[in-house]
Amino acid sequence: TMAKLDDSKLTKSKANTAADSRPVSKLRPKKPITLNDNASIFEVALAMTTSRVDAALLLSGDGALSGIVTDNDVCRRVIAKSVDPEYTPVSWIMTAQPKCVCSDDSALDALEMMVDNHFRHLPVLDASGAVVGLLDIAKCLYDTISVLEKVHGDDSAAMQTDAAGATM
Repeated sequence: TMAKLDDSKLTKSKANTAADSRPVSKLRPKKPITLNDNASIFEVALAMTTSRVDAALLLSGDGALSGIVTDNDVCRRVIAKSVDPEYTPVSWIMTAQPKCVCSDDSALDALEMMVDNHFRHLPVLDASGAVVGLLDIAKCLYDTISVLEKVHGDDSAAMQTDAAGATM
């Protein structure tokens, strides 16, 4: 029985290693909206509204990632401080040189970085440093819950029925 126990630990360890090595690309980062970092806050907010997104990546003149701005930034750094969005460049309120991950980095490391640093969004770059996506912690959580529901479909439905019956 001791050998059998060791085998199960080994199998579990292999499964954890496989999960740890899943790349960021498996989290299906969404295509970000990108604008020039000299655009006005108003132009960026309008583009975000039109695209129905809550973050935009900002690029320098040479196309390199220079910053990120979110709906939260607009609320805290513009509205709350009475900054004129039409005449103020977004570079004044963006988070400059944001932390990023590469699409082949560990998905687990990327999620850990987001949680540890309280990031809702994390830019994803390819091997050459070009922007290829944007991770959204809410989307990652939703996708994870969907996978768990598919895996445990019948069990969770039974638990919900039991929980509903227990409260009545």
